[in-house]
Amino acid sequence: FLFHRSNGDFSFDVSKEKGGRWYVFNTKQPNKPIPGTYRKEKKDALHIAANYMSLPYKEFMKQRKNQSELNQKNA
Repeated sequence: FLFHRSNGDFSFDVSKEKGGRWYVFNTKQPNKPIPGTYRKEKKDALHIAANYMSLPYKEFMKQRKNQSELNQKNA
């Protein structure tokens, strides 16, 4: 999933490394995790991504759901 701030400057996503930890990364640099964002739980990483986008968690998740639905329609 890709998410954009309202000004379009940044996109953030969460991913899981092979060892099982979740992390946040900037989609402009997909192979470079943001230091300090590793978490055991996906939800915790999602909260961090929401913070990076200056969005409340619930709004972030709403946009995430909408983006997912858009991606499925365009596939």
